[in-house]
Amino acid sequence: MSSNLNEPLTEEGRSHDLDFVSVYSGQGVEAEMESTSIQSLLEASGIPCTVVGSQQIPSLPFEVRVPKFRLEEARRLLEDMREWVPAKVDDTPNI
Repeated sequence: MSSNLNEPLTEEGRSHDLDFVSVYSGQGVEAEMESTSIQSLLEASGIPCTVVGSQQIPSLPFEVRVPKFRLEEARRLLEDMREWVPAKVDDTPNI
């Protein structure tokens, strides 16, 4: 097998760029729902992702993972989303 340094990298040569890394991690009652929302947003934007977590073991966190080479793009998208989503409103009635 000959090796030519001028040849472009194949997908195998960039395998570390394809590793999935965490872009979100959350634990608690709302973590699964938030993970699913983030997954929907990323997939709608063309960023492949996966959710890791278990309903059966609530002490484990939920994570949303994206390919390493798309991490910065996913982070920017999530930051933009947080700017547009209104802060939680206190639903307590004033008496």
